[in-house]
Amino acid sequence: MSDEVATTRPRDGVLRIELHRPERLNAMTADMVEGLHAALTEAERDPTCRVVVLTGAGRGFCAGLDLDGYGVPPYGADDEGAVHRSLRVQRHIATLMQRIRRLPQPVIAQVNGPAAGGGLALVLASDLRIAATDAVFAVSFMRVGFSAYARGNHEAAAAAWSRAGASGHAEAAPLAAVNLGVLRKRLGDTDGAVAALEQASASRHPHAAPWASVSLGMLRKHLGDAVGAAAAFEQAEASGHPDAAPLARLNLRLLRNQPGNGQVAPGGATDVVRLIAQGDVAAARLACEQVIASGHPDEAPRAAVDLGALLAMQGDIDGARVAFEYAADSRHPDHAPWAVIGMGVLLTRLGDAAYARRAYQSVVESGHPQAALVAASNLEILGEDG
Repeated sequence: MSDEVATTRPRDGVLRIELHRPERLNAMTADMVEGLHAALTEAERDPTCRVVVLTGAGRGFCAGLDLDGYGVPPYGADDEGAVHRSLRVQRHIATLMQRIRRLPQPVIAQVNGPAAGGGLALVLASDLRIAATDAVFAVSFMRVGFSAYARGNHEAAAAAWSRAGASGHAEAAPLAAVNLGVLRKRLGDTDGAVAALEQASASRHPHAAPWASVSLGMLRKHLGDAVGAAAAFEQAEASGHPDAAPLARLNLRLLRNQPGNGQVAPGGATDVVRLIAQGDVAAARLACEQVIASGHPDEAPRAAVDLGALLAMQGDIDGARVAFEYAADSRHPDHAPWAVIGMGVLLTRLGDAAYARRAYQSVVESGHPQAALVAASNLEILGEDG
């Protein structure tokens, strides 16, 4: 077993698993995760083991992945590429959460200090949680639009967020409901997503409610409920939230000016290119929005790619994501691949190299004569950096 995981038997029937990298707040490495897999296998095969206690050495429970060097999981192919290696790392970690959930014995998380990222995923996957008074729970990736379930098991995350959402806690319940809504949407449970997002939207939580309203508006727009989508976006805009309100305002403009008559707005895409060349960013942005609002099957996706690039240059990451997603969802054979590349660039900027690689790989597989080459080049750069 790995030196980074220690197992003891403090009493009959109890297996204590301790993460043992106290100098790094027990940050996860490939060796540690492999050691946890081995310890859980030991518990699973031991008929005398009745309960498992999971804790950390020193003053921390687990600080998440070691960003200075996670390492490489075992059993990789000799000719494995960067994309496949990244996917194997994700599976190595995610299956750990699944192992915990499927273990026949109850697992108690003895949270003796900070639990962040992947460490929090371990806590959520456990059956019971006992936290010290100085324990801290953190999901830093939420600040850039991601969440803890990306590091764990969807089933475990949904169960945990459902319990937290039903707790009635003034802070935790709305935040959990937002996460649950986003996860339900991703899993295709539209009714569950709407219910969770409506709960968070009605909570009046200063952060959860605006973002829930934006997500609810996007979901209702996808379902063809323009009236419901507008109401949700208006609620988010009225909140005055510094990030959610501008994003809701952009969505409202696109929604209200969407006749879908197939006609290009005055000026069209040519005007957009001219304005960009002249450096008139404000006018170019307005021209892009007008072309998108026209619903033209060719020019609207192209304008959305241009708008995404403009917003990204201005630092409006959320607005850029909306524009790129619009173009990507169009599945236009020429413009959608460029939108996916734009999403990859944004994700790289946000530090999510794994999802950026997936985006670039999908463009490579699309076979687009120019975009595939750019995506392949970006994949090589990510491989060199990562």
